[in-house]
Amino acid sequence: MWDRVLDRPCRVRSRIVAPTIGGARLLVAAASTVVDGAHRRLARQVLAVCHLYLLRGRLGGSADGDPETARAPPTTSRLIIDVDTRNDTVLPDRPDAGGPDEPDVGDPAEGGVEGRAGGGRPRLHRLRWALVVTAAVLFVAFVASMFVPLPYYLIEPGSARATESLVSVEGGGPEYPPEEGTIYFTTVSTRPARALTAFLGWLDPDTDVVDEEVILGDHSAEENREVNLQMMDNSVDVAAEVAFEHLGFDVESGTGAVILGVAPDLPVSDVARPGDVIVGVDGHRTDTSDDVVERIQAHDPGDEVTLRIQHDPSSIEPVDEGDEGDEGGSDSGEGDDQGDGESEDRGDDTRAAAPDSTDHSDLPVRTETVELGARPDDPDRPLLGVNLGTRDQVLDLPYPVTIDTGQVGGPSAGLAFTLAVLDVLTPGEITGGAQVAVTGTIDGLGNVGPIGGIGQKAAAVREAGADVFIVPASEADQARARAGDVQVIGVETLDDALRALDELGGNALDLQAPEVDQPADA
Repeated sequence: MWDRVLDRPCRVRSRIVAPTIGGARLLVAAASTVVDGAHRRLARQVLAVCHLYLLRGRLGGSADGDPETARAPPTTSRLIIDVDTRNDTVLPDRPDAGGPDEPDVGDPAEGGVEGRAGGGRPRLHRLRWALVVTAAVLFVAFVASMFVPLPYYLIEPGSARATESLVSVEGGGPEYPPEEGTIYFTTVSTRPARALTAFLGWLDPDTDVVDEEVILGDHSAEENREVNLQMMDNSVDVAAEVAFEHLGFDVESGTGAVILGVAPDLPVSDVARPGDVIVGVDGHRTDTSDDVVERIQAHDPGDEVTLRIQHDPSSIEPVDEGDEGDEGGSDSGEGDDQGDGESEDRGDDTRAAAPDSTDHSDLPVRTETVELGARPDDPDRPLLGVNLGTRDQVLDLPYPVTIDTGQVGGPSAGLAFTLAVLDVLTPGEITGGAQVAVTGTIDGLGNVGPIGGIGQKAAAVREAGADVFIVPASEADQARARAGDVQVIGVETLDDALRALDELGGNALDLQAPEVDQPADA
């Protein structure tokens, strides 16, 4: 407060409590006896403030004295007044004051009487608005997180599906009674991530959040879907071929191994390109892709091989576009599987053309020498670095075999389908009555290749309650980490898988070939 008599400030030093008007008058009278005459005017001003506080219930409630804005006085009032005009407490500068007759009741910003009495309701109002605005912002952010796309994909557990019921053998093929055991193929689900789903995916130990390039590569989502469906179709053909050949039938013929894709980081990229056809390796004729794979696998990484190559652009064709896929995710074997056989690049945009003419003697042949690389998953195995098909391929199956794969894509069900075809074509219990889930690619020679999403497939197998999970040997440890109590068996070839099933009590090592017109090789 400001001492208008001495023209200097005074501040609180001791407490004087006045519960009533009468008490305030006595306090003022008492104060008049202890201060000199110069301070009596100040005491009268204090008394006026007491009247205003007790009659209106608050100081400064209405600047113009409007009774409509005044509050009712409280039933009990306390006024704390402390006056000290000692010289050592005087402030050096006088603050701006009102007119000469305007009482000084304190600075509201510093907790003065007027600020304390009149600021409660506005502060509560501002707090409510702040809460409303905050809640609205959070709600908008939550809704946006469900729709805002991110450059990531979710890889989630898919399903474990029975295979035998999907295999159909036409043309009077053998029929056997149902078995207790079942062979399942496994899938993963891939879908674009949104802000919310990505956050939840990072919290889920069975879900991986990866860059979209890992799933799509250089393709659009629709192109990637079509590529995966084409790879599934190819794996079905290979599975039927390998199954019949395991039973002793010679089913494939062709006029060379057509190159569908080339790995850009290997030496073969300097001498070969899509549309080239390998018709010989190290002086041996190669009519099919399996012939080339067999010759390459006879070498070690770092060896040089000699290739006889024809360039035949008519031997490949673009992959046809199928029906439009769902805008959401897809349930697939896995869109990022490593190439089986000899390739890392699967030649996603092309495939072997249908036979037109099997006479290609007019095409020139050139000879190239290539150094072999090593497979990333197994450095002891050689890798040429091309994706191969068979030119003018003819599959002479004893029985037409179809497998209903639905909309599932990718090549990782190759081993499962091969075992399923063997189970359907032969009598007995190939699994020994066990529930066996299987994953892994397969090539024409029966080699099992690695796949993607092994952790998610192991989680799907765990949830399905399978007894055993057969996986590529290079990924067995990853599968065990998420398979729970399911027994995980790693294999490198079809023969390894059959031995594993035999140990479960099945007849996988004693399969009987069906009787057909085409005799099986001895």
